[in-house]
Amino acid sequence: MTNSILYVDDEDALLEITKIFLERSGAFSVDTAGSASEALGLIQSHAYSAIVSDYEMPGMNGIEFLKAVRTYSPDLPFIIFTGRGREDVVIEALNSGASYYLQKGGNPKAQFAELIHKLNLAIEKQKTDEQLWLDEQRLEALVDFYEKSILPFHEFMDYAIEEITRITGSQYGYIAFVSENEDCLSIYSWSQQSLKDCRIKEQQKEYPLEETGIWGDAVRTRQVTIVNDFEAAVRNRKKLPEGHVHLTRYLGVPIFDKEKIVILAGAANKKTGYDDADVRQITLLMNGLWEIVKRKNTEDELKAAYGEMEAAYEELLASQDELVSTHHELEASKKRLQVQVDYLLTPTSDVPEPELTELIPPDVLQRIQDAFADACNVASVITDTEGHPITRLSNGCEVCTIIRSTEKGAHNCRISDRTLGKEAHDLMKPTCAACHGIGFIDASAPIVVGGRHIANWFIGQSNPMDVTPDQVAQYAREIGADEDALVAAFNRMETMPLDTFEKILYLLWLVAGQLSTLAYTNLRLAKDALQARSEHPVCRDEGK
Repeated sequence: MTNSILYVDDEDALLEITKIFLERSGAFSVDTAGSASEALGLIQSHAYSAIVSDYEMPGMNGIEFLKAVRTYSPDLPFIIFTGRGREDVVIEALNSGASYYLQKGGNPKAQFAELIHKLNLAIEKQKTDEQLWLDEQRLEALVDFYEKSILPFHEFMDYAIEEITRITGSQYGYIAFVSENEDCLSIYSWSQQSLKDCRIKEQQKEYPLEETGIWGDAVRTRQVTIVNDFEAAVRNRKKLPEGHVHLTRYLGVPIFDKEKIVILAGAANKKTGYDDADVRQITLLMNGLWEIVKRKNTEDELKAAYGEMEAAYEELLASQDELVSTHHELEASKKRLQVQVDYLLTPTSDVPEPELTELIPPDVLQRIQDAFADACNVASVITDTEGHPITRLSNGCEVCTIIRSTEKGAHNCRISDRTLGKEAHDLMKPTCAACHGIGFIDASAPIVVGGRHIANWFIGQSNPMDVTPDQVAQYAREIGADEDALVAAFNRMETMPLDTFEKILYLLWLVAGQLSTLAYTNLRLAKDALQARSEHPVCRDEGK
Protein backbone atom coordinates (compact mmCIF):
# COMPACT_ATOMS: atom_id res chain seq x y z
CA MET A 1 0.00 0.00 0.00
CA THR A 2 1.52 3.35 -1.07
CA ASN A 3 1.48 6.38 1.20
CA SER A 4 0.25 9.71 -0.17
CA ILE A 5 2.81 12.51 0.29
CA LEU A 6 2.45 16.26 -0.25
CA TYR A 7 5.73 18.01 -1.14
CA VAL A 8 5.78 21.82 -0.90
CA ASP A 9 8.62 23.94 -2.43
CA ASP A 10 8.82 27.15 -4.41
CA GLU A 11 11.46 25.69 -6.79
CA ASP A 12 9.81 23.79 -9.66
CA ALA A 13 12.95 21.75 -10.44
CA LEU A 14 13.14 20.41 -6.87
CA LEU A 15 9.45 19.57 -6.92
CA GLU A 16 9.91 17.46 -10.02
CA ILE A 17 13.14 15.74 -8.90
CA THR A 18 11.84 14.95 -5.39
CA LYS A 19 8.59 13.56 -6.80
CA ILE A 20 10.54 11.25 -9.15
CA PHE A 21 12.86 9.95 -6.43
CA LEU A 22 10.10 9.31 -3.90
CA GLU A 23 7.72 7.59 -6.31
CA ARG A 24 10.56 5.48 -7.74
CA SER A 25 10.80 3.75 -4.35
CA GLY A 26 7.31 2.33 -4.89
CA ALA A 27 6.26 3.30 -1.36
CA PHE A 28 4.83 6.73 -2.11
CA SER A 29 2.54 8.70 -4.41
CA VAL A 30 3.42 12.39 -4.41
CA ASP A 31 1.41 15.58 -4.93
CA THR A 32 3.31 18.86 -5.21
CA ALA A 33 2.54 22.49 -4.38
CA GLY A 34 4.56 25.63 -5.13
CA SER A 35 3.50 27.53 -2.02
CA ALA A 36 2.15 27.01 1.48
CA SER A 37 -1.20 28.62 0.61
CA GLU A 38 -1.64 26.22 -2.34
CA ALA A 39 -0.72 23.32 -0.07
CA LEU A 40 -3.29 24.34 2.53
CA GLY A 41 -5.97 24.16 -0.15
CA LEU A 42 -4.86 20.64 -1.13
CA ILE A 43 -4.88 19.47 2.47
CA GLN A 44 -8.54 20.49 2.79
CA SER A 45 -9.58 18.05 0.03
CA HIS A 46 -6.98 15.25 0.24
CA ALA A 47 -5.86 12.89 2.98
CA TYR A 48 -2.06 12.69 3.12
CA SER A 49 0.15 10.31 5.04
CA ALA A 50 2.85 12.96 5.46
CA ILE A 51 3.98 16.43 4.35
CA VAL A 52 7.47 17.44 3.22
CA SER A 53 8.04 21.20 3.09
CA ASP A 54 10.80 23.68 2.25
CA TYR A 55 11.58 26.35 4.84
CA GLU A 56 12.18 29.52 2.80
CA MET A 57 9.10 30.22 0.66
CA PRO A 58 7.39 33.50 -0.30
CA GLY A 59 4.28 34.51 1.65
CA MET A 60 4.50 31.83 4.34
CA ASN A 61 7.66 29.99 5.38
CA GLY A 62 7.84 26.31 6.28
CA ILE A 63 7.46 26.78 10.04
CA GLU A 64 4.47 29.10 9.62
CA PHE A 65 2.98 26.50 7.28
CA LEU A 66 3.67 23.79 9.88
CA LYS A 67 1.89 25.80 12.59
CA ALA A 68 -1.14 26.27 10.28
CA VAL A 69 -1.29 22.51 9.63
CA ARG A 70 -1.03 21.71 13.34
CA THR A 71 -4.16 23.74 14.12
CA TYR A 72 -6.37 21.04 12.60
CA SER A 73 -4.04 18.03 12.18
CA PRO A 74 -1.85 17.71 15.30
CA ASP A 75 -0.42 14.28 14.45
CA LEU A 76 0.19 14.43 10.70
CA PRO A 77 3.91 13.64 9.99
CA PHE A 78 5.69 16.81 8.83
CA ILE A 79 9.32 17.03 7.65
CA ILE A 80 11.16 20.29 7.08
CA PHE A 81 13.39 19.69 4.02
CA THR A 82 15.52 22.79 3.43
CA GLY A 83 18.92 24.17 2.51
CA ARG A 84 18.96 26.31 5.65
CA GLY A 85 20.92 24.75 8.49
CA ARG A 86 20.68 27.35 11.22
CA GLU A 87 20.35 25.92 14.71
CA ASP A 88 17.59 28.33 15.75
CA VAL A 89 15.48 27.28 12.75
CA VAL A 90 15.96 23.61 13.62
CA ILE A 91 14.93 24.19 17.24
CA GLU A 92 11.86 26.24 16.28
CA ALA A 93 10.78 23.61 13.74
CA LEU A 94 11.01 20.77 16.24
CA ASN A 95 9.32 22.83 18.97
CA SER A 96 6.50 23.64 16.54
CA GLY A 97 5.78 19.94 15.98
CA ALA A 98 7.96 18.93 13.04
CA SER A 99 8.64 15.21 12.92
CA TYR A 100 12.13 15.68 11.46
CA TYR A 101 14.40 18.39 10.07
CA LEU A 102 16.42 17.37 7.00
CA GLN A 103 18.97 19.58 5.21
CA LYS A 104 19.26 19.61 1.45
CA GLY A 105 22.59 19.27 -0.35
CA GLY A 106 25.29 16.72 -0.91
CA ASN A 107 24.91 13.47 -2.77
CA PRO A 108 21.34 13.43 -4.20
CA LYS A 109 21.08 9.65 -3.95
CA ALA A 110 22.07 9.64 -0.28
CA GLN A 111 19.96 12.70 0.40
CA PHE A 112 16.77 11.18 -1.01
CA ALA A 113 17.49 7.84 0.62
CA GLU A 114 17.62 9.70 3.94
CA LEU A 115 14.36 11.51 3.13
CA ILE A 116 12.64 8.21 2.31
CA HIS A 117 13.98 6.75 5.56
CA LYS A 118 12.69 9.70 7.62
CA LEU A 119 9.31 9.52 5.91
CA ASN A 120 9.01 5.81 6.66
CA LEU A 121 9.98 6.43 10.29
CA ALA A 122 7.53 9.31 10.72
CA ILE A 123 4.65 7.50 9.03
CA GLU A 124 5.30 4.29 10.96
CA LYS A 125 5.53 6.20 14.25
CA GLN A 126 2.29 8.01 13.49
CA LYS A 127 0.56 4.71 12.67
CA THR A 128 1.95 3.11 15.82
CA ASP A 129 0.83 6.04 17.96
CA GLU A 130 -2.58 6.00 16.31
CA GLN A 131 -2.84 2.24 16.85
CA LEU A 132 -1.97 2.64 20.51
CA TRP A 133 -4.56 5.39 20.84
CA LEU A 134 -7.17 3.24 19.12
CA ASP A 135 -6.31 0.30 21.38
CA GLU A 136 -6.76 2.53 24.41
CA GLN A 137 -10.08 3.79 23.04
CA ARG A 138 -11.25 0.24 22.37
CA LEU A 139 -10.30 -0.92 25.85
CA GLU A 140 -12.09 2.09 27.35
CA ALA A 141 -15.11 1.32 25.19
CA LEU A 142 -15.14 -2.33 26.29
CA VAL A 143 -14.94 -1.30 29.94
CA ASP A 144 -17.74 1.19 29.34
CA PHE A 145 -19.73 -1.52 27.55
CA TYR A 146 -19.80 -3.69 30.63
CA GLU A 147 -20.59 -0.72 32.85
CA LYS A 148 -23.40 0.41 30.54
CA SER A 149 -24.79 -3.09 29.97
CA ILE A 150 -27.19 -2.39 32.86
CA LEU A 151 -28.91 0.27 30.73
CA PRO A 152 -32.12 -0.49 28.84
CA PHE A 153 -31.23 -2.39 25.66
CA HIS A 154 -31.97 0.45 23.21
CA GLU A 155 -29.83 2.92 25.18
CA PHE A 156 -26.98 0.41 25.35
CA MET A 157 -27.09 -0.23 21.59
CA ASP A 158 -27.27 3.49 20.79
CA TYR A 159 -24.12 3.95 22.85
CA ALA A 160 -22.41 1.12 20.95
CA ILE A 161 -23.21 2.72 17.59
CA GLU A 162 -21.68 6.03 18.66
CA GLU A 163 -18.55 4.18 19.85
CA ILE A 164 -18.06 2.65 16.38
CA THR A 165 -17.94 6.11 14.82
CA ARG A 166 -15.72 7.50 17.58
CA ILE A 167 -12.94 4.91 17.57
CA THR A 168 -12.72 4.85 13.77
CA GLY A 169 -12.98 8.61 13.37
CA SER A 170 -16.00 8.14 11.11
CA GLN A 171 -18.85 10.49 10.35
CA TYR A 172 -21.55 7.81 10.21
CA GLY A 173 -22.13 4.34 11.63
CA TYR A 174 -24.77 1.64 12.05
CA ILE A 175 -25.35 -1.78 13.59
CA ALA A 176 -27.51 -4.41 11.88
CA PHE A 177 -28.51 -7.82 13.20
CA VAL A 178 -28.33 -10.67 10.70
CA SER A 179 -31.17 -13.22 10.47
CA GLU A 180 -30.70 -16.90 11.32
CA ASN A 181 -30.48 -17.82 7.62
CA GLU A 182 -28.26 -14.82 6.85
CA ASP A 183 -30.76 -13.67 4.22
CA CYS A 184 -32.06 -10.52 5.95
CA LEU A 185 -30.46 -7.54 7.67
CA SER A 186 -32.31 -5.81 10.48
CA ILE A 187 -30.98 -2.30 11.08
CA TYR A 188 -31.06 -1.67 14.79
CA SER A 189 -30.23 2.00 14.36
CA TRP A 190 -28.03 4.51 12.60
CA SER A 191 -25.69 6.85 14.47
CA GLN A 192 -27.10 10.19 15.57
CA GLN A 193 -25.26 12.06 12.81
CA SER A 194 -26.68 9.64 10.22
CA LEU A 195 -30.21 10.26 11.43
CA LYS A 196 -29.59 14.01 11.45
CA ASP A 197 -28.25 14.16 7.87
CA CYS A 198 -30.45 11.54 6.21
CA ARG A 199 -33.35 12.94 4.17
CA ILE A 200 -35.13 9.66 3.39
CA LYS A 201 -38.72 10.09 4.63
CA GLU A 202 -39.54 6.46 5.45
CA GLN A 203 -36.50 4.54 6.58
CA GLN A 204 -36.66 0.76 6.41
CA LYS A 205 -35.67 -1.48 9.29
CA GLU A 206 -35.70 -4.84 7.49
CA TYR A 207 -33.62 -5.38 4.32
CA PRO A 208 -33.66 -8.69 2.41
CA LEU A 209 -30.00 -9.37 1.56
CA GLU A 210 -30.73 -9.75 -2.15
CA GLU A 211 -32.08 -6.19 -2.26
CA THR A 212 -29.04 -4.57 -0.63
CA GLY A 213 -26.29 -2.80 -2.52
CA ILE A 214 -22.62 -2.59 -1.67
CA TRP A 215 -23.27 -2.54 2.07
CA GLY A 216 -24.59 -6.12 1.93
CA ASP A 217 -21.37 -7.45 0.32
CA ALA A 218 -19.79 -8.21 3.69
CA VAL A 219 -22.54 -10.75 4.40
CA ARG A 220 -22.68 -12.11 0.84
CA THR A 221 -18.91 -12.66 0.66
CA ARG A 222 -18.56 -13.34 4.40
CA GLN A 223 -15.57 -10.97 4.34
CA VAL A 224 -14.79 -7.41 5.37
CA THR A 225 -15.76 -4.74 2.83
CA ILE A 226 -13.41 -1.73 2.54
CA VAL A 227 -14.32 0.98 0.04
CA ASN A 228 -12.09 4.06 0.07
CA ASP A 229 -13.48 5.49 -3.18
CA PHE A 230 -17.20 5.04 -2.86
CA GLU A 231 -18.24 6.78 -6.06
CA ALA A 232 -15.97 4.59 -8.18
CA ALA A 233 -17.08 1.43 -6.37
CA VAL A 234 -20.82 2.00 -6.95
CA ARG A 235 -20.55 3.39 -10.48
CA ASN A 236 -22.02 0.27 -12.09
CA ARG A 237 -24.03 -0.93 -9.10
CA LYS A 238 -27.30 -0.14 -7.38
CA LYS A 239 -27.49 3.58 -6.60
CA LEU A 240 -28.20 4.98 -3.16
CA PRO A 241 -31.83 6.06 -2.65
CA GLU A 242 -32.66 9.74 -2.97
CA GLY A 243 -32.06 11.57 0.29
CA HIS A 244 -29.39 9.11 1.51
CA VAL A 245 -26.34 10.64 3.21
CA HIS A 246 -23.42 11.31 0.85
CA LEU A 247 -20.74 8.62 1.21
CA THR A 248 -17.06 8.95 0.34
CA ARG A 249 -15.69 5.88 2.13
CA TYR A 250 -17.33 2.81 3.64
CA LEU A 251 -16.33 -0.05 5.93
CA GLY A 252 -18.53 -3.10 6.58
CA VAL A 253 -17.43 -5.69 9.13
CA PRO A 254 -19.29 -9.02 9.62
CA ILE A 255 -19.22 -10.36 13.19
CA PHE A 256 -19.29 -14.15 13.58
CA ASP A 257 -20.57 -16.38 16.35
CA LYS A 258 -18.78 -19.61 15.46
CA GLU A 259 -19.73 -20.11 11.79
CA LYS A 260 -22.70 -17.78 11.65
CA ILE A 261 -22.76 -14.05 10.94
CA VAL A 262 -24.76 -12.39 13.70
CA ILE A 263 -23.98 -8.67 13.33
CA LEU A 264 -22.99 -6.38 10.47
CA ALA A 265 -21.25 -3.24 11.75
CA GLY A 266 -20.71 -0.35 9.37
CA ALA A 267 -18.84 2.95 9.39
CA ALA A 268 -18.54 5.64 6.74
CA ASN A 269 -16.77 8.84 5.76
CA LYS A 270 -13.54 8.58 7.70
CA LYS A 271 -11.27 11.46 6.66
CA THR A 272 -8.47 9.06 5.72
CA GLY A 273 -8.80 5.63 4.13
CA TYR A 274 -10.10 2.67 6.12
CA ASP A 275 -7.49 -0.03 6.80
CA ASP A 276 -6.86 -3.22 8.76
CA ALA A 277 -6.53 -1.25 12.00
CA ASP A 278 -10.13 -0.03 11.68
CA VAL A 279 -11.29 -3.58 10.94
CA ARG A 280 -9.48 -4.85 14.02
CA GLN A 281 -10.96 -2.16 16.28
CA ILE A 282 -14.54 -2.74 15.12
CA THR A 283 -14.18 -6.54 15.22
CA LEU A 284 -12.85 -6.56 18.79
CA LEU A 285 -15.42 -4.01 19.91
CA MET A 286 -18.36 -5.81 18.29
CA ASN A 287 -17.25 -9.21 19.61
CA GLY A 288 -17.39 -7.74 23.10
CA LEU A 289 -20.78 -6.24 22.34
CA TRP A 290 -22.14 -9.56 21.03
CA GLU A 291 -21.13 -11.34 24.23
CA ILE A 292 -23.04 -8.74 26.22
CA VAL A 293 -26.05 -9.04 23.88
CA LYS A 294 -26.05 -12.83 24.37
CA ARG A 295 -25.82 -12.37 28.12
CA LYS A 296 -28.73 -9.90 28.04
CA ASN A 297 -30.77 -12.35 25.95
CA THR A 298 -30.05 -15.10 28.46
CA GLU A 299 -31.04 -12.82 31.33
CA ASP A 300 -34.26 -11.87 29.53
CA GLU A 301 -35.08 -15.54 28.96
CA LEU A 302 -34.44 -16.31 32.62
CA LYS A 303 -36.59 -13.34 33.67
CA ALA A 304 -39.36 -14.51 31.35
CA ALA A 305 -39.17 -18.04 32.73
CA TYR A 306 -39.17 -16.67 36.27
CA GLY A 307 -42.13 -14.47 35.38
CA GLU A 308 -44.02 -17.51 34.10
CA MET A 309 -43.20 -19.36 37.33
CA GLU A 310 -44.42 -16.39 39.38
CA ALA A 311 -47.61 -16.21 37.31
CA ALA A 312 -48.19 -19.94 37.80
CA TYR A 313 -47.55 -19.52 41.53
CA GLU A 314 -49.97 -16.58 41.71
CA GLU A 315 -52.54 -18.64 39.85
CA LEU A 316 -52.03 -21.46 42.32
CA LEU A 317 -52.46 -19.04 45.22
CA ALA A 318 -55.58 -17.62 43.58
CA SER A 319 -56.98 -21.13 43.22
CA GLN A 320 -56.13 -21.79 46.83
CA ASP A 321 -57.78 -18.52 47.88
CA GLU A 322 -60.81 -19.45 45.83
CA LEU A 323 -61.02 -22.81 47.58
CA VAL A 324 -60.68 -21.09 50.98
CA SER A 325 -63.34 -18.57 49.98
CA THR A 326 -65.66 -21.36 48.85
CA HIS A 327 -65.03 -23.16 52.13
CA HIS A 328 -65.87 -19.99 54.07
CA GLU A 329 -69.06 -19.52 52.06
CA LEU A 330 -70.09 -23.12 52.78
CA GLU A 331 -69.35 -22.62 56.46
CA ALA A 332 -71.39 -19.38 56.47
CA SER A 333 -74.30 -21.12 54.69
CA LYS A 334 -74.09 -23.97 57.18
CA LYS A 335 -74.13 -21.49 60.05
CA ARG A 336 -77.14 -19.65 58.61
CA LEU A 337 -79.02 -22.89 58.20
CA GLN A 338 -78.18 -23.95 61.75
CA VAL A 339 -79.45 -20.61 63.12
CA GLN A 340 -82.68 -21.02 61.19
CA VAL A 341 -83.13 -24.61 62.43
CA ASP A 342 -82.42 -23.61 66.03
CA TYR A 343 -84.88 -20.74 65.74
CA LEU A 344 -87.57 -23.00 64.36
CA LEU A 345 -87.04 -25.81 66.89
CA THR A 346 -86.59 -23.70 69.98
CA PRO A 347 -89.06 -21.38 71.70
CA THR A 348 -88.40 -17.75 70.85
CA SER A 349 -87.60 -16.81 74.42
CA ASP A 350 -84.63 -19.24 74.53
CA VAL A 351 -82.77 -18.18 71.37
CA PRO A 352 -82.20 -14.74 69.81
CA GLU A 353 -83.98 -13.85 66.64
CA PRO A 354 -81.88 -14.57 63.55
CA GLU A 355 -79.99 -11.66 62.00
CA LEU A 356 -80.68 -10.58 58.43
CA THR A 357 -77.32 -11.98 57.21
CA GLU A 358 -78.34 -15.37 58.60
CA LEU A 359 -81.38 -15.36 56.37
CA ILE A 360 -79.88 -13.67 53.26
CA PRO A 361 -76.16 -14.04 52.36
CA PRO A 362 -74.18 -10.79 52.99
CA ASP A 363 -72.83 -10.61 49.41
CA VAL A 364 -76.41 -10.74 48.07
CA LEU A 365 -77.46 -7.88 50.38
CA GLN A 366 -74.44 -5.83 49.30
CA ARG A 367 -75.09 -6.31 45.58
CA ILE A 368 -78.74 -5.28 45.92
CA GLN A 369 -77.84 -2.23 48.01
CA ASP A 370 -75.00 -1.13 45.66
CA ALA A 371 -77.25 -1.40 42.61
CA PHE A 372 -80.03 0.60 44.29
CA ALA A 373 -77.67 3.38 45.45
CA ASP A 374 -76.02 3.66 42.06
CA ALA A 375 -79.30 3.74 40.13
CA CYS A 376 -80.94 6.32 42.41
CA ASN A 377 -77.83 8.45 43.13
CA VAL A 378 -78.22 8.26 46.90
CA ALA A 379 -76.12 6.92 49.72
CA SER A 380 -77.32 3.65 51.20
CA VAL A 381 -76.59 1.29 54.08
CA ILE A 382 -78.44 -1.52 55.94
CA THR A 383 -78.10 -1.63 59.74
CA ASP A 384 -79.41 -3.75 62.56
CA THR A 385 -82.10 -2.31 64.85
CA GLU A 386 -79.43 -0.65 67.04
CA GLY A 387 -77.93 1.25 64.11
CA HIS A 388 -74.85 -0.95 63.64
CA PRO A 389 -74.00 -1.40 59.92
CA ILE A 390 -74.68 -4.81 58.37
CA THR A 391 -73.47 -3.77 54.89
CA ARG A 392 -70.78 -1.37 53.63
CA LEU A 393 -71.91 2.16 52.78
CA SER A 394 -72.74 2.52 49.09
CA ASN A 395 -72.25 5.75 47.10
CA GLY A 396 -71.30 7.77 50.16
CA CYS A 397 -70.86 11.47 49.40
CA GLU A 398 -67.65 13.38 50.11
CA VAL A 399 -69.36 15.63 52.67
CA CYS A 400 -70.55 12.77 54.88
CA THR A 401 -67.23 10.96 54.51
CA ILE A 402 -65.47 13.98 56.03
CA ILE A 403 -68.10 14.26 58.78
CA ARG A 404 -67.91 10.56 59.70
CA SER A 405 -64.11 10.81 59.90
CA THR A 406 -64.48 12.84 63.11
CA GLU A 407 -65.50 11.17 66.37
CA LYS A 408 -68.32 13.60 67.14
CA GLY A 409 -69.61 13.58 63.56
CA ALA A 410 -69.72 9.76 63.47
CA HIS A 411 -71.52 9.69 66.86
CA ASN A 412 -74.18 12.13 65.60
CA CYS A 413 -74.71 10.01 62.47
CA ARG A 414 -75.26 6.86 64.54
CA ILE A 415 -77.83 8.64 66.75
CA SER A 416 -79.62 9.91 63.66
CA ASP A 417 -79.73 6.44 62.08
CA ARG A 418 -80.98 4.78 65.26
CA THR A 419 -83.70 7.38 65.85
CA LEU A 420 -84.91 7.31 62.26
CA GLY A 421 -84.88 3.50 62.22
CA LYS A 422 -86.97 3.29 65.39
CA GLU A 423 -89.47 5.79 63.99
CA ALA A 424 -89.80 3.78 60.76
CA HIS A 425 -90.39 0.61 62.78
CA ASP A 426 -92.96 2.24 65.07
CA LEU A 427 -94.85 3.63 62.10
CA MET A 428 -94.20 0.48 59.98
CA LYS A 429 -93.78 2.62 56.89
CA PRO A 430 -90.96 4.45 55.12
CA THR A 431 -90.00 7.59 57.01
CA CYS A 432 -87.79 10.58 56.12
CA ALA A 433 -86.42 13.41 58.25
CA ALA A 434 -83.50 15.81 58.47
CA CYS A 435 -80.41 14.15 59.92
CA HIS A 436 -79.20 15.18 63.41
CA GLY A 437 -75.97 16.51 61.97
CA ILE A 438 -75.76 18.76 58.95
CA GLY A 439 -79.48 18.74 58.06
CA PHE A 440 -79.47 16.54 54.96
CA ILE A 441 -82.60 14.47 54.27
CA ASP A 442 -82.32 10.81 55.32
CA ALA A 443 -84.91 8.07 55.09
CA SER A 444 -85.43 4.57 56.45
CA ALA A 445 -87.52 1.53 55.54
CA PRO A 446 -87.88 -1.33 58.08
CA ILE A 447 -87.08 -4.92 57.12
CA VAL A 448 -89.54 -7.23 58.90
CA VAL A 449 -89.52 -11.04 58.89
CA GLY A 450 -92.53 -12.91 60.22
CA GLY A 451 -93.71 -9.83 62.05
CA ARG A 452 -90.33 -9.27 63.70
CA HIS A 453 -88.33 -6.10 62.98
CA ILE A 454 -84.73 -7.26 62.31
CA ALA A 455 -83.07 -4.49 60.25
CA ASN A 456 -83.38 -1.02 58.68
CA TRP A 457 -82.45 0.11 55.19
CA PHE A 458 -81.28 3.73 55.09
CA ILE A 459 -80.85 6.11 52.18
CA GLY A 460 -79.79 9.73 52.41
CA GLN A 461 -76.99 12.29 52.20
CA SER A 462 -79.30 14.31 49.95
CA ASN A 463 -79.37 18.08 50.11
CA PRO A 464 -82.99 19.27 49.59
CA MET A 465 -81.64 22.73 48.68
CA ASP A 466 -82.24 24.00 52.25
CA VAL A 467 -78.75 23.54 53.70
CA THR A 468 -76.40 26.49 53.13
CA PRO A 469 -72.59 26.75 53.09
CA ASP A 470 -72.72 28.82 56.29
CA GLN A 471 -74.52 25.96 58.06
CA VAL A 472 -71.92 23.54 56.77
CA ALA A 473 -69.05 25.73 58.00
CA GLN A 474 -70.66 26.07 61.45
CA TYR A 475 -71.19 22.30 61.73
CA ALA A 476 -67.56 21.70 60.73
CA ARG A 477 -66.47 23.83 63.67
CA GLU A 478 -68.80 21.97 66.03
CA ILE A 479 -67.44 18.52 65.20
CA GLY A 480 -63.80 19.53 64.63
CA ALA A 481 -63.71 18.88 60.87
CA ASP A 482 -61.67 20.79 58.27
CA GLU A 483 -63.97 23.74 57.56
CA ASP A 484 -62.57 24.63 54.13
CA ALA A 485 -62.53 21.03 52.94
CA LEU A 486 -66.10 20.41 54.12
CA VAL A 487 -67.48 23.57 52.48
CA ALA A 488 -65.61 22.83 49.23
CA ALA A 489 -67.05 19.30 49.18
CA PHE A 490 -70.52 20.68 49.86
CA ASN A 491 -70.24 23.14 46.95
CA ARG A 492 -69.42 20.24 44.62
CA MET A 493 -72.45 18.25 45.79
CA GLU A 494 -75.54 17.92 43.62
CA THR A 495 -78.91 18.97 45.09
CA MET A 496 -82.04 16.83 44.89
CA PRO A 497 -85.61 18.17 45.13
CA LEU A 498 -87.59 16.72 48.04
CA ASP A 499 -90.33 15.29 45.82
CA THR A 500 -87.69 13.35 43.85
CA PHE A 501 -86.24 11.99 47.08
CA GLU A 502 -89.70 10.91 48.27
CA LYS A 503 -90.23 8.93 45.05
CA ILE A 504 -86.93 7.13 45.66
CA LEU A 505 -88.07 6.46 49.24
CA TYR A 506 -91.27 4.81 47.95
CA LEU A 507 -89.15 2.58 45.71
CA LEU A 508 -87.00 1.76 48.75
CA TRP A 509 -90.10 0.67 50.64
CA LEU A 510 -91.01 -1.72 47.83
CA VAL A 511 -87.49 -3.20 47.59
CA ALA A 512 -87.19 -3.51 51.39
CA GLY A 513 -90.49 -5.37 51.35
CA GLN A 514 -89.06 -7.78 48.77
CA LEU A 515 -86.03 -8.34 50.99
CA SER A 516 -88.35 -9.06 53.91
CA THR A 517 -90.25 -11.54 51.74
CA LEU A 518 -87.00 -13.18 50.57
CA ALA A 519 -85.79 -13.57 54.18
CA TYR A 520 -89.11 -14.99 55.28
CA THR A 521 -89.19 -17.36 52.30
CA ASN A 522 -85.73 -18.66 53.24
CA LEU A 523 -86.95 -19.21 56.78
CA ARG A 524 -90.05 -21.08 55.58
CA LEU A 525 -87.96 -23.25 53.26
CA ALA A 526 -85.75 -24.17 56.18
CA LYS A 527 -88.85 -24.99 58.24
CA ASP A 528 -90.33 -27.13 55.47
CA ALA A 529 -87.04 -28.97 55.04
CA LEU A 530 -86.88 -29.62 58.77
CA GLN A 531 -90.48 -30.86 58.86
CA ALA A 532 -89.89 -33.15 55.87
CA ARG A 533 -86.84 -34.57 57.55
CA SER A 534 -88.72 -35.27 60.78
CA GLU A 535 -91.49 -37.07 58.88
CA HIS A 536 -89.07 -39.32 56.96
CA PRO A 537 -89.24 -42.97 58.21
CA VAL A 538 -85.52 -43.17 58.80
CA CYS A 539 -85.61 -39.93 60.79
CA ARG A 540 -88.50 -41.21 62.89
CA ASP A 541 -86.61 -44.40 63.61
CA GLU A 542 -83.54 -42.39 64.61
CA GLY A 543 -85.70 -40.35 66.97
CA LYS A 544 -86.92 -43.37 68.86
